[in-house]
Amino acid sequence: MCVRFMAIRQTFSVINISPVCYAGFLYRVCGWERRLDVRGLGQAIIASSRILCYKRAKISLFIKGDSDMAKAHPFTCGDIQGAVLCEGESAATIEELAGRYPGKSPADIAAALGGEVKTEDSLNVLYLESQGRRILADVGFGAAARPAMGQTESALEQIGLSASDIDIVYLTHFHGDHIAGLVDAKGEPIFSQARYLTAQAEWDEWMGPDGRWRAADGDDQQMKDMESLQDRLDFVSPGDEIADGVAVVGLEGHTMGHTGLLVESRGEQLIHVVDLLHQAFQFQHLDWGFVFDSDTALATETRKRILHRCADEQLLTLFYHLDFPGLGYVRRADDVFQWHPLVK
Repeated sequence: MCVRFMAIRQTFSVINISPVCYAGFLYRVCGWERRLDVRGLGQAIIASSRILCYKRAKISLFIKGDSDMAKAHPFTCGDIQGAVLCEGESAATIEELAGRYPGKSPADIAAALGGEVKTEDSLNVLYLESQGRRILADVGFGAAARPAMGQTESALEQIGLSASDIDIVYLTHFHGDHIAGLVDAKGEPIFSQARYLTAQAEWDEWMGPDGRWRAADGDDQQMKDMESLQDRLDFVSPGDEIADGVAVVGLEGHTMGHTGLLVESRGEQLIHVVDLLHQAFQFQHLDWGFVFDSDTALATETRKRILHRCADEQLLTLFYHLDFPGLGYVRRADDVFQWHPLVK
């Protein structure tokens, strides 16, 4: 079940480019091969020499956006290539966190954090490529970017792709930090060649006749944006396969149609559990609901069930909100869950 991670550690100081940016370039040039053979490495060197012909100021032609902010963490799962893309990161104070967990005081949060005075919040967007199908699970804030957010497109470019290369946009649920980046400031779809997939229950909760966006205090703009994509959208259910080796997982509770993805190839597995929890301290406080949960009791039940599965099956697990890249393993000792991130 171990997933083999690709990494290129050489630093090319001549152009002052970060290793992860150059890694993305090599993966593109070499066709996402998991090992750079002699021929592939030769292709990469030839192609890189062309980039070196530009002055340093021209490097932005290859890396769009703020390369210091945009980050990508490539990986493989069997024959499926992927990457975690950082939509952005921000810090929250204890007081701000207390406002996100109903019934919890700043003192409760401080105790759960073990002395930390603030915590980082990362938005981790999943990219997958299976049998030539390019999938993006959620899109982040996009044009509606908040400070330090809106980096998904730039992170895509760090692995040699653009928004128009995406075939499937999988929407895990309809909260703004997952879908606001679907359209640009003019209301045009950013992922212009993609089909969109989501759960029927999610659509009904927000877009149905009695949907939350249709209420007097609903989000008219978000509703219009989603309606503009309706002719490209199809519904899926837990267990459905959206591409070879990529199946839908039910995570209901945070929203009623909240879903994730299970990736399986050649005996390796990765599960994307999205917003199953929002802070690492919830591993020890499973019943702490989040302010935006649609059904707190159901979300708690789902959290316990899925964390047990992650631990029992030793699944490599991805969380949308834990520190980038949000990948690691869930362990259990004496019925207490612990988080073991791959990158610290």
